[in-house]
Amino acid sequence: MSSENMLEKVTLIVPVYNVEDYLDRCMDSVLGQTYENLEIILVDDGSTDNSGKMCDEYKAKDSRIYVIHQKNAGLSAARNVALDIMAGEYVMFIDSDDKVDKRIVEHLLEDMHKYKCDIVECGIYDVYGNKIMEKKLPEKTRVYTVEEALCIDIGAMGGAVSACAKLYKRDIFSTVRYREGKIGEDGYAIVDVLSQAESIVIDNRPMYYYYHRRNSITTNTFTKANLDNIQAYKYNLKQVKHKYPSVVPVVVFRLDWCYLIAVDRILMCDDWKENEYLPKLMRYIKKNKRRMLMSSNMRRNRKIALIILLFNKKLYRKVLLWNMRGKYGI
Repeated sequence: MSSENMLEKVTLIVPVYNVEDYLDRCMDSVLGQTYENLEIILVDDGSTDNSGKMCDEYKAKDSRIYVIHQKNAGLSAARNVALDIMAGEYVMFIDSDDKVDKRIVEHLLEDMHKYKCDIVECGIYDVYGNKIMEKKLPEKTRVYTVEEALCIDIGAMGGAVSACAKLYKRDIFSTVRYREGKIGEDGYAIVDVLSQAESIVIDNRPMYYYYHRRNSITTNTFTKANLDNIQAYKYNLKQVKHKYPSVVPVVVFRLDWCYLIAVDRILMCDDWKENEYLPKLMRYIKKNKRRMLMSSNMRRNRKIALIILLFNKKLYRKVLLWNMRGKYGI
């Protein structure tokens, strides 16, 4: 990387909430970056464990770190407050229970300059317990249009809806912020954020480790807020109908997928039979089952699972719990 590019500051935004057991892992990967001209903003979102104290300790050790302590307001609010004060020419979001490759900033910044783009995405490792699974991206790193990138990210074609594993020019967020008070913040934002770019590069190298933290299978709960992802893709469907009509089938697939995931969460609860939302969700799935089974985006395993769900919810629940145990090695 040229000495001129080395002068460019990159802001890393790390929202922090009750992650005392994981924050060191994340910060080791952040502070170990080969690209050193960083501004690291830790937003302690009202943590009730030692996370806030740990943030201050990191700040005392490294002058590149800035810490914000605020009342608990959620992931979106934590990101937004950092976006409001950031000084970098570029920005990246890192969840505080994840970690990144030591060269992620260097590599993505090189891509940004090489391809003269506005957003660069990289590959992701999904980590379940001790199992690391690579999410396959298109084989070649190249420039994509907004429509193409949306199809890859939303359409489960290797990309990710997550705000993480991406480097953005700061101008992308000149008018866009994350939807506060919602669980599906990344789903709500994906079209709005990517549509601010003229071009997007997808670098097929996996450099972000996304850790799936296991909740207790027997005590996992469902709340109305878990329906936010469905609302997010209803919102996105309206957006792409006007801006990117070619992306409509992919967003419809994602909307269908969100209904299935909501049912999964309900069926993992002990009181699933009493859930007031399950009948409505199942009506949608039954009404649109043919489309789901014919979808080129829906994976074969998910289609088989859908058939089981339609045949027998109790059997599907057993398969679902068995699959969860297999992922986490329990």
